Amino acid sequence: GAEEEAARRAVGAEEGAARTAVEQEEKAASRDAQEQEEAAKQANQDRARKAVEKEEEAARKAVEEEEEEVRKAPAEAAARKAAEEEAARQAMAAAAAAAKEVESHAVEEAA
Repeated sequence: GAEEEAARRAVGAEEGAARTAVEQEEKAASRDAQEQEEAAKQANQDRARKAVEKEEEAARKAVEEEEEEVRKAPAEAAARKAAEEEAARQAMAAAAAAAKEVESHAVEEAA
């Protein structure tokens, strides 16, 4: 009887230890899974944040370029206006010269 009792206890202890080991394995696996899930969430958040930052950066650049265009516009408009005025002056001068030319021919012919 005593030997059987001891054997039974030993088997019970082994089973208990095995059960505990299995439970610990399961806990560890579940913890790993949770950690991986957290890591994946974090990675997704990081990716999303980076994407948002990229969008914001692009938007800021676009706004800066727009502001630059607006800043340049008056100068460009002024330059364009000056060029147009110069072209108009030259056209008028050319027209006046042509008119003088015509006039002098008319005067010569009349003379």
